[in-house]
Amino acid sequence: MESAVVDNIEKRLATLRSASTIEARAHEVHLELWNNRYDLFVDKVPSHPLESVEPAVALSMKGFRVVTDPCLGEMWNEGRRVRVAGVVDQDARLVKISPNLDGQERRFTTGHELGHVVEHPGMTLHRDRALSGHMPRKDNMEREADLFSSCFLMPARHVLNEFYARFGMHVFRMNEDTAFGFLLGNYQGCRKKIKLQRDASILSATASHFMGRHFLPLNQFFGVSPVAMAIRLEEVGLVEPDSAKWVR
Repeated sequence: MESAVVDNIEKRLATLRSASTIEARAHEVHLELWNNRYDLFVDKVPSHPLESVEPAVALSMKGFRVVTDPCLGEMWNEGRRVRVAGVVDQDARLVKISPNLDGQERRFTTGHELGHVVEHPGMTLHRDRALSGHMPRKDNMEREADLFSSCFLMPARHVLNEFYARFGMHVFRMNEDTAFGFLLGNYQGCRKKIKLQRDASILSATASHFMGRHFLPLNQFFGVSPVAMAIRLEEVGLVEPDSAKWVR
């Protein structure tokens, strides 16, 4: 990767971590996992830092047991009853995860519980519904745990690197070249598909081709839902509020 590209990414990382303590703490957990990989990953030691980004292993490193429990019951969530997907008991140093989750939900929910452990050490028994990404929430602690899971599962450095490797851009811009690269057709057809920032984010998160090159979509690369990946692209500044605006 060119030195100018590396410098750009390093500057953006420094800005992100200085602006968000959650971003910085997620990075600290990444470093701790990587530095202790030989002790934590007995069967297969990671050869790349991204391979060590496992929320269950991080919880174990923090002294918590992670178990699967099919009998977590139900809970009230914003006026309706939903099945409990995850429970964190900090007194017992125990995290329970429902087996009735798909891979993306399990990964994000476990990351969310890790977020509570790291960000809210005074919390005792707590239950959560199934999660596959950020959700509109009134509770500040839940928003913080969602953000931690996002920062942890999709490390900023790797998101910036992988985005540039796929699209050759530091920020998504909607123009004739972008439309051609994504095979979106002419201006009118493109405007029907990409109207809002989130439309551009979802497109970038799920794209499997650009300018004739084929690759694994970002959301699959990081093992998260399309929406979770799209929101992360917005968090790190790769898709900005005016990114969907057509630039001639």
